Amino acid sequence: MRHHRKSKALLIGNYAIEKTGIRRFDWHDAYYNAVTLSWPRFLLSFAALFLAINFVFGFLYLIRPGSLANAHPGSWSDALFFSLQTATTVGYGDIYPANLYSRIVAGAEMMVGFSFTALTTGLLFVRFSRPKARIRYAKNAVIATHNGSPTLMIRIANARFGFIANASAHLGLIRTSRSTDGEPLRQVHELPLLRPRLPLFSLIWTLMHRIDTTSPLHGYDAATH
Repeated sequence: MRHHRKSKALLIGNYAIEKTGIRRFDWHDAYYNAVTLSWPRFLLSFAALFLAINFVFGFLYLIRPGSLANAHPGSWSDALFFSLQTATTVGYGDIYPANLYSRIVAGAEMMVGFSFTALTTGLLFVRFSRPKARIRYAKNAVIATHNGSPTLMIRIANARFGFIANASAHLGLIRTSRSTDGEPLRQVHELPLLRPRLPLFSLIWTLMHRIDTTSPLHGYDAATH
């Protein structure tokens, strides 16, 4: 059996790296997907899941007539409202289980409701407590003379009002070359920085890489492809 999987493109600078044979959503890694979803998708997903849970249990109450006391016979709104009460542990008491079947279903929904609440609370805590730096990058990198040597310079800025203590930076270069067989070969080179660490990153930081004989950029100029 062949599983058809969609490809996914990742943009790095002017390069588009396309990944094939992977799923955009994998149920085996549901935690990672829930944490990395955008806020609108996260809220919509959990609202849809909560409604689906209540629709399922509301249907279970409805298919067995007489399961809910004080509910109108065949009333979908009463069954759904009781399901919402049970899942959220509100329990107004105006509608309650009237037989063994409905008590079993209500007990199962209580367990599902507790689990859903605990899961949602944990994911919300992780999403709110996850630190995320806001870094702004200059539109263009420049090469200028610094201390008598050509130097690649990239300016970045801290977009938050606070400070980043003990900040570190790494700079890499993706370059496509040809192998001895004439096949395209993509290589990733690390560009050593003159100052890879900054004790206190408050506003502006210029990343500088000296282009000497050991640099992967040595010998390159504007006319080099």
